[in-house]
Amino acid sequence: MSAPIIAFFNNRGGVGKTTLVYHLAWMFSDLGLRVVAVDLDPQADLTASFFGEEFLEKLWSDSRVPSAISIVYNQLYLIPWTPKRLEIYDSVGPVSFRSELSENGDIILVDLGTDFGRINRNILADADYFVIPVAPDIFGVQRMRSVGVDLRRSSLEHNGGARPLGYVVQQHSVRLDRPLSSYDKWLAKIPGEFRRSILGESAGQEGASVKDDPWCLALLKHYHSLMPMAQEAQKPMFHLTAADGAIGAHFQAAQSAGKDFEKLAKRIAERAGLRLPQLSGA
Repeated sequence: MSAPIIAFFNNRGGVGKTTLVYHLAWMFSDLGLRVVAVDLDPQADLTASFFGEEFLEKLWSDSRVPSAISIVYNQLYLIPWTPKRLEIYDSVGPVSFRSELSENGDIILVDLGTDFGRINRNILADADYFVIPVAPDIFGVQRMRSVGVDLRRSSLEHNGGARPLGYVVQQHSVRLDRPLSSYDKWLAKIPGEFRRSILGESAGQEGASVKDDPWCLALLKHYHSLMPMAQEAQKPMFHLTAADGAIGAHFQAAQSAGKDFEKLAKRIAERAGLRLPQLSGA
């Protein structure tokens, strides 16, 4: 079986898409899979998360198209964002995209940009599955409707395309200008909106809990100060140690993040029909 390609897409920024792909790539690698992470977001945040801005500056000054770059950690690879690579995917279409990547990994995770241009349509047409990161607010619910329109357009254009694996919600960070009840209100609207806009079902689940919704892959915490610490160390939150400043409550939070992403990775692997070597003894 060829490596499943899973695209992460939302036409709204700031919903944790790149953070999600980055940490899942590390977690799947920890669980024994050969992972190829692909950065197709022009903001290049995924590439910067792995290698830093100096690497990006050097990479973009090179006219050659880079191959998959090994991170030398449990067979985790990155195909970085470059204007040249986007030109290739724009011109050759999805078929060569799959053939290029399937040889290198057991799972392909693609971080897409927020636009719905030709490249994203090609990738979503050729991917096996897609995951939608969503925020529990009015904008998150409204954007899910426009994502559904984009996905249906891609499906009609290519006579098929990626199938939904589900959605991931990042819990809010408390803000003084927005009461907690506002988040709870929009959180309750997500299951029904996903069914209507993404699955095309006529009846939703108004007021249903995302915790009980089988399409909710995870309800992730807001990790507050842990994320800046991980970005400074250029490693996932669950790899932080005392040497990185993860002491006491920060260390406990890092361990908790590891459990959260391991649970999410297992759920995605199960739905994508993947066997995890660390769990199967392979």
